[in-house]
Amino acid sequence: MPTPYFLNLVSTLNLGLLSSPADLEKTCKSLAVLEAIICPEWKNRYCTFEIINNESLFHLQNEQGDHMCIWFTRHGVLINGFAMESTMNGWRNKNTQDKYSVFKLFKMGSSFFELKKHYPMWKGLTDNIPEELHNYIYKEPIKSLGTTFCIWQANHQNSWQTGNIELPNDDIGDGSEELLFLVDGNADTYYIWATEYYDFQDLQLDCVALIYQHEPISKELLYQINSEYVSVDLLKKELDAIEYPHNL
Repeated sequence: MPTPYFLNLVSTLNLGLLSSPADLEKTCKSLAVLEAIICPEWKNRYCTFEIINNESLFHLQNEQGDHMCIWFTRHGVLINGFAMESTMNGWRNKNTQDKYSVFKLFKMGSSFFELKKHYPMWKGLTDNIPEELHNYIYKEPIKSLGTTFCIWQANHQNSWQTGNIELPNDDIGDGSEELLFLVDGNADTYYIWATEYYDFQDLQLDCVALIYQHEPISKELLYQINSEYVSVDLLKKELDAIEYPHNL
């Protein structure tokens, strides 16, 4: 996966670079909107955003099996990431295939989750996580997806938190830098990444910036981002579902 080469990247070692919960949710929604416009096919998108029972779920997944879920809940925010090649990946010694597709199976109501596989979690990874957030880390879909890093901020907390962990001494660590870079809140980051990842050379930085500012989407802005977009009615439904403003 192409990653912009910036000096400072968000990671569990640089939590001070992670936006506030409100700003993070705004960024996640912006990313999902851009993905919906650039990549209309849901199954092919790098990230998505949904509102489920008045709580929001942002999901990011690549072809290598790495993924990240960010739950914006009534109790606070929980970020769960899984890096396939990380030493902290508890599945590495499991004879289990297609971990990267589990989230899609979950959304399809697959019986896969009836198996309730046990996931061996890295020591200390979720130490001190508030009880009100337990349901979001210890149950599905995260239980079967796996975890190599976990970050949270409950409503009563004023900063991002992690467990008491000792990271492996290698280049990958917990994989958080590779997965969190896209939610740094900078339009430039997505612009650089998307032009390479999708080979989308017509993308304009000023249009990306407008989406990051939650500018209402008009047909003019839509076609400036993707001149070949055809499913306007479908996009309207998607934008309404995640409460993003538009004039379509």
